[in-house]
Amino acid sequence: FTFKDNINRLFDLSLSILLHLNHPLNINFWSEQLKNLSMGNRDVYWTEFLRTSSKFNVQEVINELEFNSKKNISEFDDYLIQTIHLQAKLVMWFLTSTVRKFRDTATRSLYYYGRKFPNEFYNLLLYSFDINDPYINERMLAALYGICMARHYELDGEFVNEFLIPKAKEIYSNMFKKNAKYSTTHILKREYAFRILELALYHKQDLFSELQKRRIFPPFKDGGIRKWYRSKKFSKYGGGNSPLNMDFENYTIGRLVKKRNNYDYNNLEYQKVVSNILWRIKNLGYTSELFEEIDNDIVRMQSPSRNESHDVDRYGKKYSWIAYYEMAGYRDDKGLLEEDFKEPRIY
Repeated sequence: FTFKDNINRLFDLSLSILLHLNHPLNINFWSEQLKNLSMGNRDVYWTEFLRTSSKFNVQEVINELEFNSKKNISEFDDYLIQTIHLQAKLVMWFLTSTVRKFRDTATRSLYYYGRKFPNEFYNLLLYSFDINDPYINERMLAALYGICMARHYELDGEFVNEFLIPKAKEIYSNMFKKNAKYSTTHILKREYAFRILELALYHKQDLFSELQKRRIFPPFKDGGIRKWYRSKKFSKYGGGNSPLNMDFENYTIGRLVKKRNNYDYNNLEYQKVVSNILWRIKNLGYTSELFEEIDNDIVRMQSPSRNESHDVDRYGKKYSWIAYYEMAGYRDDKGLLEEDFKEPRIY
C-alpha cells in the first residue's frame, strides 16, 4: 500500500464512528487531525477522499443535517441535539471540496443548522477561523450572514439582542479592529462580515464609535496580505503546469486590471497581478508535484466525450479563486478596480 492508500483505509475505518457521541475517534478527534495539516496535504488526502470514496455518501450526511435542523424543537432530545452538533462539524469539513454541489448544499445545511442553533454555529465559525483553508471560513461567514438576515427579518428581538449585537462586536474585534487576528483582503469574506455588522447597526446605531465605523466599511487601509510577492515558477498563460487555465487567466484575472483588453498579455500591470496571484497560490500550498496528476484526471473525467457534468473544479482552480478574491479586495482598497467591478454584487 502507498501512504495515500493507508490514509484512505484509515478514513474508511472511521466512517462508522465519526458521529458516535462518546467515541474517542469521532469527528472531534479527526477534526483536530485535519486542522493540523497543511492545506495542500489536506486536499490531497481528505478532500480527494470525499470526491473519490465509494463507501462514504457525502451528500447523504449533508441532507441528514439539513433534515434534522428543520425539525420542530419538540422532536429534539439531548442525544439528537448532540448528534446534530457532530454532524455540523463533519459537514463543515466538506467545505474543502472542489465538488460544487457538495460545497453549495453543505453551506445550505449549515445555514439551517445555524438557524436552529446560532450559538453553536458561531462557535464552529470561530473554530474555522483557525483552519488554513479559506474555502471553509468563507462559506461559514456566508452562512452566518444568511442566518442573521433570516432571523433579523423575522423581527426576532431576542436573537438581535442576545446574539446579533454581541456577536457583531466579536466579529469586529476578530476581523476589523487594528491588527485583528483574522483580518483579510478576501473580498467575499470581509463583505459577508461587514454586512452582518451593518445589520447590527440597523438595530443599535451607537454599537460602534465613529472611528470603529470607519474601519468596518471599504476601502480598508490595513489587514490581510498587504505585501504581495511575485512568482514565475509556473508556465505562463495557463500552459504547462500552471494552476491557471487560459480563460481564468485572461478573462477572470483580467477584470482586476483597469482598461486592460482581452488577450493583452503585454500589459505590465496585468503581468504583475498574475505573478502576484501565482505567488499566493504557491503560498497556500499548491504545487505541481501534489496536484498536477489529480487535476489532469479531473479534467479527463469531465471531457465532453464522457458526458460528465462539469461540476468538479480542478485544485488549481480552487487555489486560483482564493488568491483572486484576496487580490480583488486588495486592489479594491487601492482604487485599482473598474467602477463596475462589483455590479451586481460580486458574490
